[in-house]
Amino acid sequence: MGMYWFGIALYHGRGVDQSHADAEVWWRRSAEAGNADAAHELGVMAVLAGDSPADKAQAFKWYGRAAELGHVQSMFKVALRYKNAQGVEEDFVQAAAWYRRAADLGHADAMTNLGVLYLTGCGVEEDVNEAFAWYKRAAAGGSLPAMTNLAAAARDGIGRDQSAAEATDWYRKAAEAGSAKGMYNLALQLSPGGDPDAQDRQEAVRWFQAASEAGHAQAMRELGDAYRFGLGVAEDPTQAFHWMNASVEAGDRSALIKLGFFHDAGYGTEQDPVAALRYWCEAADAGEVFAYALVGRALSDGEGIGQDRAKALRWYQLGAEEENAWALSDLAEFYAEGWEVEADPEEALRLYRRAHEVDPEYGCAMHGIGLGHLHGWGIRANARYATAWFRRAASADCDEGMFELAQSLRHGRGTPANLDQAMAWYLKAAEKENEDALAVLAELEPAAAESEPLTGGGVPRAPRDR
Repeated sequence: MGMYWFGIALYHGRGVDQSHADAEVWWRRSAEAGNADAAHELGVMAVLAGDSPADKAQAFKWYGRAAELGHVQSMFKVALRYKNAQGVEEDFVQAAAWYRRAADLGHADAMTNLGVLYLTGCGVEEDVNEAFAWYKRAAAGGSLPAMTNLAAAARDGIGRDQSAAEATDWYRKAAEAGSAKGMYNLALQLSPGGDPDAQDRQEAVRWFQAASEAGHAQAMRELGDAYRFGLGVAEDPTQAFHWMNASVEAGDRSALIKLGFFHDAGYGTEQDPVAALRYWCEAADAGEVFAYALVGRALSDGEGIGQDRAKALRWYQLGAEEENAWALSDLAEFYAEGWEVEADPEEALRLYRRAHEVDPEYGCAMHGIGLGHLHGWGIRANARYATAWFRRAASADCDEGMFELAQSLRHGRGTPANLDQAMAWYLKAAEKENEDALAVLAELEPAAAESEPLTGGGVPRAPRDR
């Protein structure tokens, strides 16, 4: 035992000059003499040495020696290495055997991982009851992953009946024990879409805050949204931007898109279209399909970055291949307008219809279908059908749909003329900064002052603002 402790002194420089090399020498002597702790330390040193196959093999060798000598943590490490093929070939049977040896000696995380193997049938015969028995033993022993596993099983009905209340209870236990994952999921349970009997926006924000301060990237994103939309806390652009930016820095790629919107709108930070495009490109490179449409839109509009519709077209095509409704709809506009492709109204209508199939609530796709019926893009023109689609688009908060519905109501296009309703829809579209609606209202103001009837029109255009 003296050799082991002398190695400890050398490794940390306690009372002697620090020397990791000399510490290794003494731990080897101690391990070869049967000291499990020394063998374990040699395994740790091999892990710290690097990630090469030789380092992994050395780590497995010394953890295995320590495990055979009865070192519980090394038993757990050996099981992990069999499971993850680190320094040894993958072998779930051996992983289960070593997890069980460590679990029988009270190792809570080994109990949890053994439960996972029983739940999935890896290395052991699948047995849901045995899995939950190990989870509960582990949770009783303080394993935070076991608590969150039990919560997830109750929430999703994995191997048992769903129970939102039990899920909330387990997430709360994990959260109160310091689990950032537990805090985050408890907050979700307390939010709409979670536990219907435990809704509490303000408490949810407190747990999102706690999880964020513990480094949970997704919690930071949710906290940013809470401050952005005033959900359980007063709206605060500065705090919203801070937490969304922190989420990105913590590695949450979903927050890249939201942070891009913050820069694009100048919310909580200076408006910066270049920064917005940079974040959307990063999200697209990370495989976020929605970002394909955003990059395309930024390049197509060109505000603050220079217009490049050829590049925009390629991004829209990528998004359309992934069945993204925004990309499909914007690609349809390119075919309707003949931008970088030969004008093809029939293809435009097909793409708008596909966008609607992908997302039946997407207003801009409905507006595009309305344009197809209005102008007869490969079908018989029908103003009544067109107006019905414009009404649906307007109800889905599409400003272009609002404008076209106002046009129909103003001119009796496919619906009885109603100037009051037309004006109401022009105003709603103008509130969303729709340029066509603003132009018509500017035209109508002097006419209204002179009590002249509403006249004129406007050519419907494909959707721009979303």
